[in-house]
Amino acid sequence: MRIFLDANILFSAAKSRGAISILLTELINGAHTLVADAYVIEEARRNLTAKFPAELEAFTALLQLVEVIEKASPQLGNTLAPELPDKDRPV
Repeated sequence: MRIFLDANILFSAAKSRGAISILLTELINGAHTLVADAYVIEEARRNLTAKFPAELEAFTALLQLVEVIEKASPQLGNTLAPELPDKDRPV
């Protein structure tokens, strides 16, 4: 199964070796594919740089396990959740 990771998941997995990191490891070990697009990767990188710059190396290592996909269609977000704030629509 392909599992799309949002910026919050990437950020959380990079900043600590807690539950999110364990979950991602289990997903990979279970033959699942982790995917993210450039938009969420950049958002996670920006937040890590601002709040936890020492974790950027862990973030880079994490990205080696993630398949980068083209940006998801903005129409999908509008169709599935029209009440989303504008800042969340690209994801």
